[in-house]
Amino acid sequence: YNQGGVEQWVSMYDGPISSYDFGGVIDVDGSGNVYVGGQSLGTSGNFEFATVKYTANGVEQWVRREARDYYATILALQLDPIGNVVVAGPVDDFATGGDFLTVKYQPDGSKLWEAQYDGPKHGFEYAAALAIDASGNVVVGGISEVVNTYQDFATVKYSSTGSQQWVQ
Repeated sequence: YNQGGVEQWVSMYDGPISSYDFGGVIDVDGSGNVYVGGQSLGTSGNFEFATVKYTANGVEQWVRREARDYYATILALQLDPIGNVVVAGPVDDFATGGDFLTVKYQPDGSKLWEAQYDGPKHGFEYAAALAIDASGNVVVGGISEVVNTYQDFATVKYSSTGSQQWVQ
């Protein structure tokens, strides 16, 4: 919508099997390109990360999907200082249970890196938020099962190149 409340464009993403698709997070870059992240049912029958980039005029530029064994959904999306898009959310992997998944893409959709965090108990981790500092470092927050308690806050910091810096 413009300042007068007039609709400018509408674009819809329909995943590979024309089923459940949910866009829950959004950001816009300085050129007006729109990035949407969420969840989409894949051909395997599992929910997958789905990130879509639209031009300022609503034309779909690219779609990137990340799949795991059962479930994945993007709950956080943000652009870094140089225009890369970072997405994060929970994934359920049969081997490790629930984990944080963080993925960074260039503006053209090329994947720069991905990182998956599995907590100390290798139980249920659930990424829900992210922030990016002025240097492009990524901080992801959520919950994690730990050995002596049920669930605690968990915060993971990655460098701008995806190396894990610390976990609190």
